[in-house]
This record gives sequence, C-alpha cells and structure tokens, in this order.
Amino acid sequence: MRTLIFFPFIVLSLVVIGKQKTEWLPLNLKTERHVKILENISHEGVKLLSNDWHAKHLLTSVLDTFACTADFISQTNGCNVSFSDQSSASGIVTNYYWDFGDGSFSSASFASHTYATSGTYQVSLTIGTNTGCIDTVSKTVTVSGCGTAVTCDADFISQTDSCTLSFSDQSSTSGIVLSYAWDFGDGTTGGASSTSHTYTSSGTYPVQLTITTSDGCTDTVSKTITVTNCAQPPTCDADFVSQTDSCTVSFSDQSSTLGIIGYVWDFGDGNTGGASYTTHTYNAPGTYDVTLTISTNDGCVDSITRTVTVTECPVPSFCSPDFIIAGDSCTISFTDSSSSSNGILSYEWDFGDGNTGSSDFTTHTYDSAGTYTVQLTIITNDSCTNSISKIITVNNCVWTPTCDADFASQTDSCTVTFGSQSSSGGIITSYVWDFGDGNTGGASYVPYTYNAPGTYDVTLTISTNDGCVDSITRTVTVTECPVPSFCSPDFIIAGDSCTI
Repeated sequence: MRTLIFFPFIVLSLVVIGKQKTEWLPLNLKTERHVKILENISHEGVKLLSNDWHAKHLLTSVLDTFACTADFISQTNGCNVSFSDQSSASGIVTNYYWDFGDGSFSSASFASHTYATSGTYQVSLTIGTNTGCIDTVSKTVTVSGCGTAVTCDADFISQTDSCTLSFSDQSSTSGIVLSYAWDFGDGTTGGASSTSHTYTSSGTYPVQLTITTSDGCTDTVSKTITVTNCAQPPTCDADFVSQTDSCTVSFSDQSSTLGIIGYVWDFGDGNTGGASYTTHTYNAPGTYDVTLTISTNDGCVDSITRTVTVTECPVPSFCSPDFIIAGDSCTISFTDSSSSSNGILSYEWDFGDGNTGSSDFTTHTYDSAGTYTVQLTIITNDSCTNSISKIITVNNCVWTPTCDADFASQTDSCTVTFGSQSSSGGIITSYVWDFGDGNTGGASYVPYTYNAPGTYDVTLTISTNDGCVDSITRTVTVTECPVPSFCSPDFIIAGDSCTI
C-alpha cells in the first residue's frame, strides 16, 4: 500500500515494508532539485527511499506526527473481564473496536465483558486516530469458574416385539430436553421421549433421534434396526368415474378391491356422501377436487382424488330480510333493507304491541314507553320466506288521545238529515251541530228543516271521554222551500169625539 504525505516544501513517496522500488522523488526545500532514491531507512514500519539527509529528517518528523500504537490491559473477575485502553498516539484516538473472541464486540475505550463459559479467548483492540492512523493489538485472556459448558449427547435404546418396536430416550444433556424428533426410517415420525412404532413389513431401517435442549444444544443419533416376521399388509386401490349433467354429477365406485365395507365421498364443496354410487348437485359452476376414500374388512384404507368441472348452474333462490329503524319519542319509522334473489312479493310487520304493517316502509306510534320486539317477514317471487326480529326501546312517550270528526248528509227539499261518521280512540260523549242558520243540534243523528233555500256551512264538533275534541265543517245546499202560511191581524182607527 502506498501513502502520499503532502508538505508545504516537500513531496515524499512512502513505501510499505517489503515492497522496495526505486523511483524519482520531486523535492523542494530551498531550491528545486531532483535526487535519486538510493537507500532504505526504516522508521515506524515505513521505508523512506531518499539520499538526502534533510529529506530523511523531515520525513521522520512527519511520520512521528502520524504514529499510533494500540495496547490494553485486562483484569479478570470470574467470568467477567474489564478491559482498559493503554494505546499511545501522536493524534487523538477517535475510534475503538474490541473483539472479545467469543463473537461479542464493543466500541468503548474502557469495556467490560462477561463470558458464558470458562476458557481461553483471543481478545483484540483496534484503534483509529484523527490523523488517520490505525493499529491493532491482540492478547490472550483466560477465564475460569464460569457456568457449566453446554453439552448434549443424543442416544436411545430399542426393544423389538415382532413388527412393533419400543424406543426410549437415553440422551445425556446439560440442559432440559425440550423436543424429541424421531424418524423411524419408513417415512413416519414421532415426537415423545419414549414411543413405539409398528412397521408394515420386515426389513432394515435407519432410526434417527434428534434432541433440542433448553440451553440451545441440538444433537442427532442414528441407529440401524432390523425388523422380522412382519405380516404382509392388506392392499386396496380406490378409483371412481363420474358423469356430469349441468350442475349434477353422478359418481360411481370403480375400486379394484374385494371386501369394501366403507365409502366416503368428499365432493370438494364442503359436502360428503357415503355410498358406492351417488349423485351430487353443486350450487355454483366451477372446478372441484372430489375424493373417494374406501376401507376394507381387512383394515386397508385408500383414497383417490379426481377433478370434476360443472357449468351452467341455476342460481339458488335466497332471501335475507333486514330493516332500518329510525325515529324518536313514540313514533318509529321502519324501512325494509332486505336482499333476495328474485324480488320481494310481500312484507309483514309485527310491531310487538299487537299492531301490524304490510309495506316496505311504514311508521308506527307506540302508546307507551318500553321495549318491543319488531319482526319483519318477507316472501319473494320465487317463494322464499324468511323473518328477522330486532328489539327496539321506546322512550319519553306521552300518550295523546285521538278523534276524527266527520258526518254525512241527505237533503229532501228544505229538510236535511245529518249523521255522524266520526271515529275516535275513546268514547264520543258529545255531539254539537251548528246548522249554519243560527240553530244548533245535539245528537249523533239529527234531521233539520231550513226556512229558506240557500247554501249553509254546517259544523259538527265531537268530544270524547279521554278529552279529545275535533270539528269538521261541510257545505249543504237546500232549494224550493215552501212559503210557510201565516196570519197577522191589524186595523186602522179614524174619527174624533165619541164617534169613532
């Protein structure tokens, strides 16, 4: 590596030890001249190539300015070691890098480190100064009296009983074994400290146990076992064919096995079946993975999965009632928000107080505060019927009596018959008629004869037992009233004195 140092009056070329070469050096002290580099002079690990004494002296001063030497001391207390920087440098040490030899590091000038286990560690300190000098020193540190070293040694024993083998863990560890992983060599596994396994056929199998301990140690052991006198396992081969008609698919077992005692179909849409021949109707077009699992009387179980595709399925009818509640006081509005596959034909509301409604939007006034269960039942055009109930709370009700005055009339010449048609929540206790000609009446049904043809404003006022009062005014017209007969006596007086 070559380092160039620039100085106001001299430019020198420095060469790292071991790479000697001769080259020309431009030099400018008091006069400009060129000198041939003739000899090697070592200073702080750098070789100066120059035949000029003044140049050598000046370069030595420059090198002293950039020099640094890494060093440290340590003090051990059990597994804890304190490290103190003892480095020297012509500049200011700005960077420290400790490598404690166990994979741990620090960047402090004075560091402390606790080792996990006893042993000898190679510790290094690298420093860097503000003048660009970098140096490293390594020392050996020995710690003792630390925690027990982490160890684990997997082992097991086995006991054979025909094709069934028992396996028992015999591992030795410094920590607690957290997990056991058995590989029985025939594609099956286990996960307990002691386990048993039945092989389906005779043969030689590599059995492997892997343990993991609480202190992070993992170890594996493999042993070869021999299994003999195993009975030949039963065999069976599941198979089926299918035929699709729109969304209905027929499935037929084609398994080449005798003694089948069970069929389980999985149609791939969450539904199942259980016969050798079956049909299934899918609700939607698509591709489905259908699985048939058979079981035989000698204990064999086998499955096969095939893909079926269905198209052009009719959309199933559905209806999902719902409604929105709004309002305050005792008057509540109800708005239908149901969804259906083919339009809603009718609505049936039950307001929970004995009253009902039958439109998609309706209002209802409750007589008193309380909690009511409101139910909406819908019927769709494709005969889907469904209901939903919601609980509502009615507050701050003040009941107001209601009444509605009304009447009808029939005219016969100048005689008009009036009949009340009023309605009310209570009992009507009073009828007051104003016939429009200054006369009145007081019954629910009354005839009245006008004295002269004309148009009259007739008013009926009703009162109920719960305090409701209401009035209505209608116009009646009478014509061709006969002039009533009358006689009015009178006379004229004339004369004076006694003769009149």
